[in-house]
Amino acid sequence: MKSKKSRYEIRKPESLIAVGTLLVGIVVAIIYAFQLNAMLESNKINGESLHSVQRAFISFQQFRAIRKRVGDSGHSVYEFYVVHQNSGTTPALVMATSFGAKSTDEPSDEEFAGKADFTSVTYGPKAEQLMGPAKIASEEELFGMSLGNQFENFSKARFQKNFVIWSWIAYRDIFPKSRIHITEFCDGFMNAELERSMTTASIQFISRSCGKHNCSDEQCTDYDKIIEVVNQGPGTDRHPLAIWNH
Repeated sequence: MKSKKSRYEIRKPESLIAVGTLLVGIVVAIIYAFQLNAMLESNKINGESLHSVQRAFISFQQFRAIRKRVGDSGHSVYEFYVVHQNSGTTPALVMATSFGAKSTDEPSDEEFAGKADFTSVTYGPKAEQLMGPAKIASEEELFGMSLGNQFENFSKARFQKNFVIWSWIAYRDIFPKSRIHITEFCDGFMNAELERSMTTASIQFISRSCGKHNCSDEQCTDYDKIIEVVNQGPGTDRHPLAIWNH
């Protein structure tokens, strides 16, 4: 009689195999979740970086004083303007602007907030805009006398009246759900100098920055107050760029 060798096979229970497969699936899912979160965070950082680099940014550039003769009276007045520039690479949708002037003292927060002009204007990239006039003053008011057609009386004149000019501007950029941006400016005028060239002469006003209100966005202590004023306006829903902010 031939002998038979018995063959035994040891099989793992199917339940253990299923549990092992499940654990492997869970580990893979966790790895993928971490990778997805890392990718989303990277995209968020890249988006914020793109926003900060390319967004519109309106800043104060200078003030400008324009001397004008009043008819044939021989008198002159000065119109003071504020110049802003969008230094960003995308357009800015201006929602509201305000400017004012007063003698000697800096404005209170209530005076600075003032009344807003809610005319919507688009500032293109690198574009400059003239806002004002913020103040119109006669030559006699500023210098105590007429300076003459060619400023021949300037050496006899004395700057009579210190005054302060201020402005703020509220705007959005074109990126979705962007917050309202604010730029504030405030300067006090203390004196004036006469500058001559070979063919022209002009008055250059000497100014100093106010103790506050030279700032932007949340750096401004009255940001919330200005936003309240802006929110009283008609909004920007009718402006072509408004679709980018929804």
